[in-house]
Amino acid sequence: MKIFADTNQLSLVTYEQAKRLKEFGFNWSTFRAFTQEFGQDKTEPYGAICTYMTWDDDYYTRQPDVALALKWFRDVKGMIYHINPCFDNEIGEFTGYDIHIEYPGMRSNEDIFSAYEAAESALLDEF
Repeated sequence: MKIFADTNQLSLVTYEQAKRLKEFGFNWSTFRAFTQEFGQDKTEPYGAICTYMTWDDDYYTRQPDVALALKWFRDVKGMIYHINPCFDNEIGEFTGYDIHIEYPGMRSNEDIFSAYEAAESALLDEF
């Protein structure tokens, strides 16, 4: 997945993340989706130019941006999570971001991510 750390674009969920979101019941409107061709899932997304898009969930797998997927988990599923900046107090420098999940049965990832968007995507992988 391409990370847009230095632009105003948001990272889209990967194909695997989109499939898991569909299993969890994600049904919010998106501008992009993965489709099927001859009964087989296509891993390249299908995009539409419109202001509001709903997808036939039997044929499409919605592809939101990562931030929207995390908002859905927070608002609909009640997940509580944090992406925190990390500092090395000995050298006084920012070292990246870590993630924490406050939900029974979920674990927090102990990795440090250099980009906030990478931390968001890793957080989504934990759900």
